[in-house]
Order: sequence, then C-alpha cells, then structure tokens
Amino acid sequence: MKPLLEVKRLSKTYDGRQVVHDLDMTIYPGDIYGFLGPNGAGKTTTIRMILGLIQKSSGEILFAGKPLHLLADPYAQIGCLVESPGLYHNLTGRQNLVLFQKLRKAKDSARIEELLEMVDLQSAADRKVKDYSLGMKQRLAIAIALLPNPRLLILDEPTNGLDPAGISEMRTFLKKLSEQGMTILISSHLLDEIEKVATRLCIINQGRQVAEAPLDQLLHTHRDLELVSPKPEALYKFVTDWLQMRGHTALTRLVDGNVLIEGFSDDSALLNTAAIQSGHSISELRIKTSRLEDMFFTFTEGGDNHVGRLASRSV
Repeated sequence: MKPLLEVKRLSKTYDGRQVVHDLDMTIYPGDIYGFLGPNGAGKTTTIRMILGLIQKSSGEILFAGKPLHLLADPYAQIGCLVESPGLYHNLTGRQNLVLFQKLRKAKDSARIEELLEMVDLQSAADRKVKDYSLGMKQRLAIAIALLPNPRLLILDEPTNGLDPAGISEMRTFLKKLSEQGMTILISSHLLDEIEKVATRLCIINQGRQVAEAPLDQLLHTHRDLELVSPKPEALYKFVTDWLQMRGHTALTRLVDGNVLIEGFSDDSALLNTAAIQSGHSISELRIKTSRLEDMFFTFTEGGDNHVGRLASRSV
C-alpha cells in the first residue's frame, strides 16, 4: 500500500534553535495515526508545517506521492482542526456550514445534510452555536473541515476541555469516520484515548522521532520479561550473554531478586528452553506487556537514553 502522507527529514528552526529535527512520518490510507509527545516536543509545530501555516526549514512533505505545496488546493485534500474551533456563535450550526461552504465557492445542501448526520447534529442544526456544548462545537468544527470531502483529517488536541461524556462521543465519532474510510492524524495528550482508537503511532521527544509503528506491534515490542529463579545471579549472567549473542539491545537488570528484561521482543519459550538446557532453573516466567501510557512515560521522561533505545526498535 502506498502512503497517503509522507514527511521526510522535516525540520524547523526558530532564531537558531532547532525545535523539530529530521522528522519522518508515514501515514497510510485508513490509518488513525496517533501523534504523541510531551508538551513542547514539537507536535503542533509539525502539524502547522504540514498544513502550510508555517514554513518548514528543511525536509519534504508528500501527499499521495506528490509534493504537498504543488497541489492546486491542499485544503480540498486535507481537512483540519487546530486548537480551538473558529465558529460563528450567533449563527446556527447549519448556517455555519452554509457560510463556510460559500467561502469555498460551493453550494451543496445535500453535503451539509450528510455532514450534520455524520457528526450527529441533525437535531441541533438550527440552534445557535452559542448554545452548543463544547463537544458539539468540536463536532461542528470537524464537519466544517470535512466539507470538501478531504482524504485526510488532521486533529490537534480535539478532546481539549471535553468532559468524559464528550471524550467518549469523540472517540466513537473518530472510529465511525475511520470505518467510513477517512484517514486521520490525531495529536492528543490523552494517551488512554489514543490507545483505544489508533492503528499506527508516532512518538516524538525534544523534536525528534523516537518511534513509529503500528500500535499493536509497538506495544508487543515494548514488553518486559521477568524470570524467577533460585539462583538469580547465575541466571542473570546467562540471560545477558544470551541476549548479546542474539544481537538484542534489551536492558537486563536484577530487581528484587528476579531477572528483569526490559523491552524483550524475542520468543520467551526459546529463552526458557535455552536456560534450562544450560542448567539454569526458572521457577516462574512472567510477560508484562506495557500499556501505552507506561511505555510513553518510560521513554519520554528518560530523555536521550530512552530515545535511542526506542528508536532502535522502531518498525
């Protein structure tokens, strides 16, 4: 499958300070692409470069294989919601859609009705936006972004300020869009929500990519293996040598009298067999698959050491 959006070695420098460093991203048709990083990591700067809202310092942005800046109308291909939605609060939801459609020099009442149904605002279409909840305003803003029927939707923190019910509604809505064939890039600090909807993930830290992979593959790769043995020191030495022999970069430690392998991606049964054949006793073997939140904080809070470790295992 060919990528829909490719970002290659994208960089941005402000006043001599580089805030995005040679970033690579690949988004395929149908992805819900989670874009994660701590505050100040460069997520919004990257999104603004992709959208052409700020100039990149270097790198390439390709859409369906072509340089994005050469597209006749990029905003017909890419819809976006960046930060707070810009809506006319004294107009109704329907009037907002009509107005923004006119700004695109289009007139298609059927498309407006289709979008109102898509974002579940039919019953509130003729109410003034000032009376909408924040979640309804977010959905209306997304409907406006979808007016030209783009192939990619970019959302920067779409759940900001939403209560739990609004967050749940947004999650359901994004899944619905994806099922209808929409490709979505979503930046969010709500890691639990990203874990529930994303198919592919990119994590950046200090402006650098530390991982990009299908979410399930990334979570599977970042798993810890704990070995319980009556002779943990001897087992620790064997495991360390075994991993080095197989070219692993996983970190092995003795923790509370057990052998812990962080980021173990190999066959645990194979390791167990090799240890037993070498005369080591293992009384218990525990596989611990990290949640996205655990994995994210392990690497982003660990600074450059974790960046290198995770980048070496990107898929």
